[in-house]
Amino acid sequence: MTEQDPITFVFSGGGNEVASEIGMIFALTESGIRPNIILGASAGAWLGAIFAAQPGRRGLSAISEFWSQYLGSPRLSLTLTRAVLRLFSIAVQEDTRRALRVLLARHLPVRRFEDLPVPFQCSGINLNSGGIDWFSEGDLLTALLATSAAPALQLPARRDGTWYLDGGLADLVPLQRAIDLGSRTIYILPATDLRPMFPFSPRVEVPPVNTMLTLRFQEALRNVPKGTCVHILPLGRKNPPTGLDLYRRMLRLELTDPFREAEEEARLAYRATIRYLAEHADV
Repeated sequence: MTEQDPITFVFSGGGNEVASEIGMIFALTESGIRPNIILGASAGAWLGAIFAAQPGRRGLSAISEFWSQYLGSPRLSLTLTRAVLRLFSIAVQEDTRRALRVLLARHLPVRRFEDLPVPFQCSGINLNSGGIDWFSEGDLLTALLATSAAPALQLPARRDGTWYLDGGLADLVPLQRAIDLGSRTIYILPATDLRPMFPFSPRVEVPPVNTMLTLRFQEALRNVPKGTCVHILPLGRKNPPTGLDLYRRMLRLELTDPFREAEEEARLAYRATIRYLAEHADV
């Protein structure tokens, strides 16, 4: 790898599972690896935007504070009662969006993409066209709400007159976007192992691809251009959640202590990523 190679960090989506990505971004930063551009999907986009606004140790502190306050917010947590209300109550979904907007604004020192020190992009599903739109300019907060507007959690988000849903539902690990932007060195920060995405349908077979999988991601991985290096950072967990437990974590339904789970996932990912980066220092 040379200093001239464009480096991209790709933050995947995954609900509360993106806690692992916090450990990974700490490891990358401490190893002296700096991005030229950051891409994010769903909840991973929140972390990516906060780091893009303050790359380096200040950004790491902001990410940690944001995640702690996010997990501790009664309006954003998913206790069983809150989860049921959110499924059926538009008012509760709207309240969730307002609370998230306030929390993001608290940890973002800038309000527009153009003011970010590191270029950042995230995506949303355009409800008019059904396609994926990428946000890279204009208001940052509306884009972050659009990229994480998951059904039954938040209402669709409106941006520039168009309604959007969670971009991670269509492209959870936007590797192809990084390739299209000319990235030569790409670090994928996966939230979880998504091999068991269809645990209730034995007719659907989903082959494993390292630690992360979506159809778009698989296709992009098979067609990585010559000279482009893709690093898929390790979760560090022996048994990532599967089946109902996976859906619980992705949907942020808190049945156990979320702080303990998040801390453990971040710690394991940090240690595994530090080891991985040391082994691949010359790549």
